[in-house]
Amino acid sequence: MLALKTRFHPPAADGLAATIGLYLGDVHFRVRIDDGQLAIDRGDAESPDLILDTDQTTLLSLLSPDGSVDDALASGRLHVTGDRSVVERLRGLFPVPG
Repeated sequence: MLALKTRFHPPAADGLAATIGLYLGDVHFRVRIDDGQLAIDRGDAESPDLILDTDQTTLLSLLSPDGSVDDALASGRLHVTGDRSVVERLRGLFPVPG
């Protein structure tokens, strides 16, 4: 979660308001993006727009420029419930430092 907080690029979140349930095995996080702000807490999200059920390695690969949501879904390493367009938008919120 520290990597997400460190890499978050607020201008890329312009106009996005989303609540995301992030399940990394038995550990659950609430991720809230609103008004260019990012909040991450442990626990289940109430009425999330999106739930990502994956592992840490897959999550980080999804956020890399060459990561593929379709490949992660096809391999079973990622399960998505909810608004798939939010997944695609997330990829641009956490750029790799250059």
